[in-house]
Amino acid sequence: MSIVVSVLSATLFLACAVLIFAPAPVAATEEMRFFRIGTASTAGNYFPVGTIVANAISSPPGSPACTDGGPCGVPGLIAIAQATGGAVDNLRLLHNETIDAALVPADLAYWAFTGTGFYRNDDPFTDLRAMTAIYAEAVHLVVRADAGIVRFEDLRGRTVSVGERGSGMSVDARLILGAYGLDNDQIHTSQLRPDQAADRLIGNEIDALFVIGGTPFGAILDLANQTDIRLLEITGPPAARLTAANSFFTELIIPDDVYPDVPATTTLGLAALLVTRANIDEAMVTAITAALWHPRNLKLFEGHPATRGRFTADRALEGISIPLHAGADRFYRRTESPGPPRSLSSPAPKGSDSRLPPIDTSDDPPSPIIVGPDNRMP
Repeated sequence: MSIVVSVLSATLFLACAVLIFAPAPVAATEEMRFFRIGTASTAGNYFPVGTIVANAISSPPGSPACTDGGPCGVPGLIAIAQATGGAVDNLRLLHNETIDAALVPADLAYWAFTGTGFYRNDDPFTDLRAMTAIYAEAVHLVVRADAGIVRFEDLRGRTVSVGERGSGMSVDARLILGAYGLDNDQIHTSQLRPDQAADRLIGNEIDALFVIGGTPFGAILDLANQTDIRLLEITGPPAARLTAANSFFTELIIPDDVYPDVPATTTLGLAALLVTRANIDEAMVTAITAALWHPRNLKLFEGHPATRGRFTADRALEGISIPLHAGADRFYRRTESPGPPRSLSSPAPKGSDSRLPPIDTSDDPPSPIIVGPDNRMP
């Protein structure tokens, strides 16, 4: 679903967005509001990326105006990146209104929203809403370079780690293996954490492992520095059927030499989404979305390898698998050419155009958001 957008279009999107949605100066009497963002453990990508998001959207009371060199966030907002147990924990905390937003992969978001897959035994989380895609997480299927495994058929009779029991990754791994005609009768599965699986791959105790995450993924990079590895391509008709049937999968290319001596590899990707609840104030979400796309804040995302060069205007809606929040939808509508509005009752159609053309400035800009005690989260 990769969409190429000219640099000119993306630049115009950002410039116009700032003019229309730039935060108003903070009033002297304005009170602060805290906005909690669920991430994951401090060892992964979600925590540092969530910290970048929090820094981008924050503008504490009394801060200088963005135009005077102050923060270009939401006036009066103090966002906090909160370490959590990960995406599953984030969705639970978000559903319980313990946090206000979270980073989650597109597959878990879709399953939670629809009550399927990983959440097939739970009620649908129908109030779950997306704000933006942050970056793409790659599906890695890793084997030793000397194992004689070059295609999916070579996995027959082998032992494959599909991720920890009960994890979203294990669900995705089994979906992918099934698409290539490999079930439990044809392969042996092991359910290990990525670091455990990497150690066992080195020790010839398993033959392949699945990992889903931003690139470079630490455990895979460590593995590649200890032994020669190969990434199997996830492509062809089985991959096409998977992406057609599952709105959260996209095509993704892991570039050349992300891992030592590993060439560019076509695989599947999952967007890491910033999500929230439908009941979060619409004007607040509009302002937060605008702050994320401020040109000065975009520079913050260049400081982390998972988002460097990937948090871009042409990918803002790429891979989103659940409805947009009304406030985010309001922002993106103002950046799109006239056309049929996107429905908030269902996810974006598979294959829909995710580009952000130049902003239509014919309407008046939204009123500035006023943050006060009535807007505090309980």
